[in-house]
Amino acid sequence: FCAYAVALGKKFDGDPRFADIVDGKLYLFVNAAIFEKYKQDKENVLKTAAEVWPTIKHTPVGDL
Repeated sequence: FCAYAVALGKKFDGDPRFADIVDGKLYLFVNAAIFEKYKQDKENVLKTAAEVWPTIKHTPVGDL
């Protein structure tokens, strides 16, 4: 899923054309605009996504 969307509590498909590898982990993003937003605050986006993921991990996409 798109890491930026996860940080917002959503699950959107990621696009491999918009990706970043941080500490050996691959992060995908939904489109170029979101990838640019992510690049402005990488650390915060990834930190927030890591905090949010456990709360939405088992929630169906349609329920978010």
